[in-house]
Amino acid sequence: MKLNWQLNSTLGKRKGDSMSEGSASYVGSYDGAIEFAEGKNETVVDIKSKRAALKMSPSVVSVCSSIGGKESFCGSGTIIDSIFAGGESIAAVLTSAYIVPSPENSNNTPEISVRLANGEAVSGSVRYFNRYYNIALIEIHSKVQLRVAELRPLDDSVDVSQDDGPSCYLDHEYRKIYPGDRLTIVGRAFQPPFQAVAFTVEYFTYPYNRCSCDELLILDRRMVKTCIGGPVINSDSEVIGLAHSVLDRTSFTPTNVVLRWLDANKNERTFRQLRLGLELGNLYSTRIGWLEKFAHLLPDVSKGIIVKSVHGRGMQACSSPKGDYTGLWAADAIVECDGEIVRSKLQFFDMICGKDEITVELKVMRVDTGSYRTVKFTPKIADENHKLDDWPF
Repeated sequence: MKLNWQLNSTLGKRKGDSMSEGSASYVGSYDGAIEFAEGKNETVVDIKSKRAALKMSPSVVSVCSSIGGKESFCGSGTIIDSIFAGGESIAAVLTSAYIVPSPENSNNTPEISVRLANGEAVSGSVRYFNRYYNIALIEIHSKVQLRVAELRPLDDSVDVSQDDGPSCYLDHEYRKIYPGDRLTIVGRAFQPPFQAVAFTVEYFTYPYNRCSCDELLILDRRMVKTCIGGPVINSDSEVIGLAHSVLDRTSFTPTNVVLRWLDANKNERTFRQLRLGLELGNLYSTRIGWLEKFAHLLPDVSKGIIVKSVHGRGMQACSSPKGDYTGLWAADAIVECDGEIVRSKLQFFDMICGKDEITVELKVMRVDTGSYRTVKFTPKIADENHKLDDWPF
């Protein structure tokens, strides 16, 4: 029996990595309590967050990976696809790529144990993983029907000059996210009584990313390790990201990236992360003085992205074949991509994802001169020999 992928399903079918989804009915049984992380370094979990966590908890599992009997990682995961037939469920669990052995131990097959919300222990097998985005998909089998969580992509565009109007996406499936939004991370302990754990955080915009993965969104405090790999949810119990612990902050891979990755696997395409050579940020995240100057030069543009820094080749990101300068510089504002208005960082990711080695035309505002430039920019595929698993743990 195989899962039959739809858009919301997460498993595909390909040599070496696979799976897919179906419309599973469920009766998620959960008898335990939820342990809320409330201590001197954490904020009290409000009732809205508790309700969201309770609704999500039947879809949250604990995940433990071991090699040769030695535990290598324990965290959490989310059931994002399941089909029940013949008295058995086959399900897909989204979790952290920490469950996969490091490259130097790649010849060792990990043993993966999963604890469901009802306490049942099942084995898992890795279907896909991506070290750059620190995401993995595992397949599990169970005798009970399993509840599937809903993945919701994000719209991170924010208007700096007025109240936001409609979403920058025509697709109403996207959910807006604003700096200061309170989110909840849910996990499950791997030790008895296998309780769910909830932790509240706030989304903010300070560029605190210590990893090479620029698509991560940053939260305001550390979470408990139990929640690593677990879902980041909004107040409607929708999964909007996959939680990671990066030094003294929590970050998450947004569902926009996860869904692109799942879609590539589902359609048997290679998902290759891009190396832009740039650190980008949303327009609203920059300094007020810079925003004031930008608003004076472009009073009609109140959303977009800025180039915070350029890596690799000094301040120049790319050049024309003739060698004359047509590149991007720090503090440039990208306002259009191939004629389409750029309103946010995640929207720009959606625009260029899948366009590896294809040149796009960017309309750029150079704030120091007040002039527009048209930049021919070619997203590069990350070198396979590059160390992509540079996640501090």
